[in-house]
Amino acid sequence: MINIFEKGKALGDKYMPEESFLEVYRVPGEEERPFVIVFPGGGYHHLAGHEGKDIAEWFNQRGIHAGIFYYQLKNLNLDRLLKQVNDLVQELREHAAAWQLSPDSIGVIGFSAGGHLAALCSTKNEYKPDFSILSYPVISVSRPHLHLDMLTQVLGAEPDEELSKQYSPDYLITETTPKTFIWHTAEDKRVPVENVLLYAQQLGTHQIPFELHIFEAGRHGLGLAKEEPYTQAWSLLLEKWLEKNQLTPQGEKR
Repeated sequence: MINIFEKGKALGDKYMPEESFLEVYRVPGEEERPFVIVFPGGGYHHLAGHEGKDIAEWFNQRGIHAGIFYYQLKNLNLDRLLKQVNDLVQELREHAAAWQLSPDSIGVIGFSAGGHLAALCSTKNEYKPDFSILSYPVISVSRPHLHLDMLTQVLGAEPDEELSKQYSPDYLITETTPKTFIWHTAEDKRVPVENVLLYAQQLGTHQIPFELHIFEAGRHGLGLAKEEPYTQAWSLLLEKWLEKNQLTPQGEKR
């Protein structure tokens, strides 16, 4: 099991963990609450700080526990990361009372490469989250919509097509994939918007509830998108989606 720390562990904007750990942001009190595991992006070669702490605090402000999963990037191994998250979700469910969390309200949110990891956890793992939030995620490491930098970082320079499909979540969706909220921007030059279209199409095919928002404006890696007044509405839409799915504690909606 990975190490778990309370919030306050200082990290820079770009960080390359040598081993995985979870930094927990709890909401005070004894009430059982949902828990969201946050996966920052960074192309699997660093972790972007603005896609970690800011996001965890956003959930806390809405009465939801959060934990930033600082996943191991040295000697990167996706199967090892997936097992770590699988074991973490199992641990949280089995010890939900000790964590003051709702055992059937454990979610993931991922950005870019972190979105890829969140989508893989939602499709490949035995212990899947109960809901998934994907922010401008890398979905395909298979041609023709692959993300070349990610392909090299994760699978090497020239993986065969079958291996690529094993790590492209749009090929892995089943009836056990959780309900999903997705957002992206049409202007994104690093991760083509086709990535989320592929994933949403397969969610629809398998009758998995999902909500998809594609904004016209915005570069890749926006996080809370404070620099884009129109696109930052994604977080307001997410808040409504959380409320609709009864994942926001009563009396703490903002």
